[in-house]
Amino acid sequence: MKPKPYVIDVVDCSGADGLATADNLVGNNTATVRMGGMSNAVLTMIDRVIIAANSQQNAIRCLAFWGHGLVKIVDGEHKGLGLQFVSGGSENVARNALGHATIMTLHTRLAQLKAYFASAARVELRGCGVADGGDGGVEIMKRLAFIWGVKVHANTTDNVGMDWGTSFGSHTTKIVEVTPDGRVNMVNGIRYDART
Repeated sequence: MKPKPYVIDVVDCSGADGLATADNLVGNNTATVRMGGMSNAVLTMIDRVIIAANSQQNAIRCLAFWGHGLVKIVDGEHKGLGLQFVSGGSENVARNALGHATIMTLHTRLAQLKAYFASAARVELRGCGVADGGDGGVEIMKRLAFIWGVKVHANTTDNVGMDWGTSFGSHTTKIVEVTPDGRVNMVNGIRYDART
């Protein structure tokens, strides 16, 4: 393992696309936490992230979530609902996704991760459309940024998370960044293999 602070990837491996993502991440980061289909995935994730950080405070420089963002089709377009799945698809949203209900219910447990983030750390919610859905997605980003004291990044579209930072013609993928004090910015995405 590289010296801390670590990059930790939490990957929903309950489907074939998650397994492929996890395989692509191997060797590019310091730790991959593989989440299978399970109940209470958010609680399990908290414990596994602490283990991946070797239970050392100030150890995480980037915590990335690789799973589906819940989207629906409105007028022929994908629209995000402001959810980042940790495991298991769309069932048991309150236990398996980072969303309003989960954050409200598990606020105290989620706050346990705060001590493990290094200064200037960030969280990446790499599911499709997590920052979309009106104020819903940005609101969960604000809550997580406040709880963890870090910047939180997410995408507004249904682009694959690994495409962040890829140039498309004359522009670079833009993502939403929320700071711990609640400011919302548009910033350039960071490719998964360029994270530091």
